[in-house]
Amino acid sequence: MMRLTLTFAFAITLFVAQATEPIKVPSSLSDVTVFQSGAQITRSSNVNVPAGVSTLEFSGITEYMDVNTVQLTANKNLTLLSITATQDFLSPDNKSPKILDLEKKIRSNRYEMQKVLAQEAAYREEKQMIVANQKITDNKNINLEQLKQTTSYFGKRSLEINLALAQSEFDKEDLKKEQQKLNKQLQVEMQAFSKRTNKVVVQLLADKAVAASFKLSYIVQNASWISTYDARVDNLDKPVKLIHKAKITQQTGEDWENVNLKLATGNPSASAQIPFMSTWHVGIHSVQPEAYRKNAPATMNANVRGSRADAKEVYYDGVKAQSFNISQNVTQQEYSIERKQSIRAGATASTVILRSLELDAEYEYHAKPRIEKDVFLIAKVYNWESYDLLSGDLSLFNNNTYVGKAYLNTENPTDTLQLSLGRDKNVIVKRTRLIDKQEKTLFGSKRIDTYLWNIEVRNNKKSNIKLLLKDQVPVSKHEEVEVSIKNLNGGNLDAPTGIVKWQLSIKPGQTQTRQLGYEIKYPKAQRQNLRFF
Repeated sequence: MMRLTLTFAFAITLFVAQATEPIKVPSSLSDVTVFQSGAQITRSSNVNVPAGVSTLEFSGITEYMDVNTVQLTANKNLTLLSITATQDFLSPDNKSPKILDLEKKIRSNRYEMQKVLAQEAAYREEKQMIVANQKITDNKNINLEQLKQTTSYFGKRSLEINLALAQSEFDKEDLKKEQQKLNKQLQVEMQAFSKRTNKVVVQLLADKAVAASFKLSYIVQNASWISTYDARVDNLDKPVKLIHKAKITQQTGEDWENVNLKLATGNPSASAQIPFMSTWHVGIHSVQPEAYRKNAPATMNANVRGSRADAKEVYYDGVKAQSFNISQNVTQQEYSIERKQSIRAGATASTVILRSLELDAEYEYHAKPRIEKDVFLIAKVYNWESYDLLSGDLSLFNNNTYVGKAYLNTENPTDTLQLSLGRDKNVIVKRTRLIDKQEKTLFGSKRIDTYLWNIEVRNNKKSNIKLLLKDQVPVSKHEEVEVSIKNLNGGNLDAPTGIVKWQLSIKPGQTQTRQLGYEIKYPKAQRQNLRFF
């Protein structure tokens, strides 16, 4: 395939020829690559190109096209002479299939309304004729039997007409409601769809008449995608099932109907120029100087990790997930979706299921009874970096029950990924104070408060559990307040935070107890001012 590329900023006409009528080239969206900010659109078309110089006109292109990114490729040996883009306001071709379908339905609705009105007029005329013909009873030549038959006919027909007129009122009401709904929907579609378009005009030279296939590609900015995940746990002896999904939003002014879809981690709008580093100063200022703000340190987010093999066919809630392939580009990672996709323009995001992963996990319960009476189940996932995951929102499910949201942060990777799977009422923790004792020093100027906490943990589940129990001793913020540790009961103390940890293994139906004791010594006169915070 021959690539014909010309940047608009440097477009040069290489050949001047007599103006000819442009060849209208109908094109359709065939391929879309969505970046985390922006998208590359590819339109395909087939056209017979005559020998000599020809002007091709590609119309109906969204107004959000970045004209500096247009590329044209052809499957024949053609010479590109020039390429330009202009805005095409209110083009009759600037209508999506959805808009055209709605306009067709509106016309059909109007026709049905006219039919009802025409039938109604005919019925009323017939009713007038019946009323007028009732004077036939004045004719003395009609016998009684004929009169009965005539009266019966007029009565029966009048009833039929009245019922038909009543039905027509209901029909008109239904058609009016339907017309209002169609008009509102058309209004929404017109707002979502571009009110103007671009057209690309190409001038090229062909040595001989050829049937050529063209691909016109360009970048648009009103599109993006993000990763989202569902993490599911059904049993503590099974892996975590992670569903990787892509949430795609596009407001490009045109629907993407039945296109080949790729998702890329790059950002074409980001500058490709290496940034300049100026002198980085440090000093003491009451207000940050402008130079300091400009040169303040920033963080860099990595988008690319190692490539993975093709994903297997998977099912998610009974729905077949997309088959896809992760490929490693020079500067980005791409997800190629196997099946064609349709994504409408608008504010509503579309979700594509990418893959299902099974992540080996170690399950552990966490309890912090000083601040929370419930026990939480945690899944600890190791070696998760090898799965090419991207940062995104995480929905957590435990035995098909939604337990909350979290955030998967891959920009600050750690060896272990911890997923909180919610509260488990079958593991019970209770914290009570055993001693409330106050003593004075020998000199009478100091006061000592003694605390001894008893913590009970019971496993009401049918399997063994591992539980990380955390409590705390206070850390003094003032010299005149002293904290003395009296009993850790085998716990490990982190002195800067005062956090005490116990690693427990509890059998089904078993209760384990841990105690924590400490003393607080402070000036007697400050008793009313002693605060925990």
